[in-house]
Amino acid sequence: MESVKKLWIWRHLGIRLPDDWEMLQYSLKLESGRCAFADRYGFRFELTWRQVDGPPDFDRMLSDYMGKLKDEGMTQAHRIEVSGCQGFKGEMDGQTITRFGRYAESESCLVELLFPWPDGRNRELESAILQSFHEVPLDANNCRRWRALGMDARVPGRLTLSRCRVEPALVEWHFSDPRKQTVFRCARRGLVQEWMDHSVQAWLERQVRPDSRPPARWRHERRDGHAVDRIEGRAAARGWLRRKRHLQAEAWVCPVDGRLYSWVAEDAPALPGNPLNSCGEA
Repeated sequence: MESVKKLWIWRHLGIRLPDDWEMLQYSLKLESGRCAFADRYGFRFELTWRQVDGPPDFDRMLSDYMGKLKDEGMTQAHRIEVSGCQGFKGEMDGQTITRFGRYAESESCLVELLFPWPDGRNRELESAILQSFHEVPLDANNCRRWRALGMDARVPGRLTLSRCRVEPALVEWHFSDPRKQTVFRCARRGLVQEWMDHSVQAWLERQVRPDSRPPARWRHERRDGHAVDRIEGRAAARGWLRRKRHLQAEAWVCPVDGRLYSWVAEDAPALPGNPLNSCGEA
């Protein structure tokens, strides 16, 4: 069986892909969006989603879709089924393309999985990826798991991803619930030796700027081979209400990849023991 070891989880949808496929495009919206993946040779896979009122009529949907693509130049289009997934195969601009539909029941979401095959269709890889697709429900702590771009986070389920920042040596996610002013953010920073000239604790204190009354509580601990600095206290007041919020945060440098990982939560509900993992833990 083709190797599809790397797990990606985005918008409560999980998929396993080859290790050298990376996410190049992503969407923040829950209602509709897409994630696109590529390796060093080019575009390899696309996952799209759209919320619907209920299970679709796949026969009619696929027939209509094939008709539309034929009008746009697709040739040799015909229906196929792989690993229980309904789809079709065709030729577009001299390249084989396969598309499959899935219905994510708990999310009431129509999902499309698209494979371009510039070097010819790999049936074994296609089947392995389709078999790996799954929904990711809330866990026992009412948290959602997000796993992409080198981070593996468990986020309170009522929060939604409001921002994703991807730059050289920096990935940062912001989750929020504007009505309750709850915030959870996490980040992965590289090239640490080039810019970090103070301790992890000092860096974290500058990032969160806790209120000094009462003083924040610091804890340093070893966890799974990582030296973790943790702070808990009150966040400095901001906004017209000037309300001080409960603050929790952790930071550490991973000894395996040398990157600085951190998470910060303000007025968040109960969090799991490790809301952010590094080093590609499954």
